[in-house]
Amino acid sequence: MNVFDLLKERGYTYQTSNDEGVKKLLSKPATIYQGFDPSSDSFHAGHVMHLVAYRHLLDAGHKIIFLLGGGTGLIGDPTGKTEGRELLSRLEVKANVKSLEKQARGLLGEEADIIFLDNAEWLTRAKLIDYLCRITPHLSVNRLLTHETYKERLSKKLNLSLLEFLYSSLQAWDFLYLFENHDCRLQIGGQDQWRNILDGVELVRKVKGAEVFALTSPLLETGGGAKMGKSERGTVWLDPAKTSPYEFYQYWVNTPDVDLERNLKLFTLLSLDNINQIMDKHPKEVQHRLAFEVTKFIHGEEAAQQAQGDSEKLFGQEATTAEKVPTLEIEEGTIIIDALVKSNLASSKSEARRLIKQGGVKLNAQKITDPEAQISEKDFDSTNTATLSVGKRKIVKLVRG
Repeated sequence: MNVFDLLKERGYTYQTSNDEGVKKLLSKPATIYQGFDPSSDSFHAGHVMHLVAYRHLLDAGHKIIFLLGGGTGLIGDPTGKTEGRELLSRLEVKANVKSLEKQARGLLGEEADIIFLDNAEWLTRAKLIDYLCRITPHLSVNRLLTHETYKERLSKKLNLSLLEFLYSSLQAWDFLYLFENHDCRLQIGGQDQWRNILDGVELVRKVKGAEVFALTSPLLETGGGAKMGKSERGTVWLDPAKTSPYEFYQYWVNTPDVDLERNLKLFTLLSLDNINQIMDKHPKEVQHRLAFEVTKFIHGEEAAQQAQGDSEKLFGQEATTAEKVPTLEIEEGTIIIDALVKSNLASSKSEARRLIKQGGVKLNAQKITDPEAQISEKDFDSTNTATLSVGKRKIVKLVRG
């Protein structure tokens, strides 16, 4: 199977500039790139899809250029933003680039056929007159104004700086540079990058008279409407110092039933036949298999087994056989300190506040830090239950009333 067909069957491809052209390109070893914004020092759970796609492409014999935007990161991608981003310093961007490269190398392996590049190498060294004379004549203002972000800003009379307006021209320059220096002919990215990538395709065509291609993946949300990589309690990071392997595992365990098959295809390396067999099992079992496979891919098998074991001890058979877990019917919007008192996990509201302050209270294995936090619809799983715990032994199953 051509890897393009595999990616399409697994759900990675949302749109391409030329389906047949991309498929032909991927029928033999090719060079592909994707850019990453170094606005943070760690990737998050939403990036796992792209890392797994890389593994499929590498296994098919293709070369990957992992482009970190040390140059464009100084500006900040305005795509999807309604106001300008706070600019990072050069030192901050450089530190983030270094951290992201180290993390990616650890995840994909030093032996993988990957080139790590930082576009600061050419963008920050370029002369302004070279940019103006070589790049800008080939990019139409009329075309740029059709970008959704720019259209929205202008229609709402929101500020759009010249710096932000020129961002996509710099991303287009990346594609031209990589084509000229690495024979790169395909850029991949999220669907929100579609117009930016097409600007690069157009620039290469006008400057070099060559056809290069664009491929985007769908922007994913959970069944509850949250952006992938985000939870009610913030970003789910790949860095274990920011999100522990256990917390990472629990994020995937809480996958809504409707998203399970999709996530197994996009976030794991399991074969499609294997996924079909797994989907015949009970949703809870499928959730744990998904969590194990993704945690193994990111943190290794030992960490995945440890997270799985800890999860089973807290929520699974050991907890239910040692003593029956009590249940409490609860309404959406209930303040957590009230739930702690009603469930007898705390003797009073003052004790509940103290337990939260000490970091001992968790909702669905996620630590609670705000005493005024409420239990929302998103906290309940597909069986309308949630788990509230104090320490490792005091657990109550919450049932939505």
